[in-house]
Amino acid sequence: MEPSDNPVYATEPARRLTNGFGLTSMLLGLLNIALILIMLVFAMKMVSDVNAANGITFADYEVLGDEEVGQMFSEYGESEPVVAMAAGLAGCLSVPVMLIGSILGCIGLMQSNAPKMGSILGLIFNLPLLLFCGCSMLLGAVL
Repeated sequence: MEPSDNPVYATEPARRLTNGFGLTSMLLGLLNIALILIMLVFAMKMVSDVNAANGITFADYEVLGDEEVGQMFSEYGESEPVVAMAAGLAGCLSVPVMLIGSILGCIGLMQSNAPKMGSILGLIFNLPLLLFCGCSMLLGAVL
């Protein structure tokens, strides 16, 4: 019997150099950070343009009613739909991307014989954002 035929002398499987789940999780985390930054920039632009167009300051929001503020923002959304759509779309896409990235990071950590660094970085990028967005959604629903 040759040594290569005997299972006792068989070599261990080669360690993989990359982990697809971890790499995808890390890239989704970076995409997620970009989506949140896009959402924040467009939302700040929208608020700034509404304030400049109506000649109000942030202190005036305490005096204005919810209907008046909603009317100002809906008029701005009709005049500048791209800004409003970009902010809304980036905000809506960020939550599923966070969830998928977190799940892929967990799957990548559970794989044996695969590098774990991409999965760990993906979880570091995705989980705090997911926790923050989940808490802010819960807080918004309660208040």
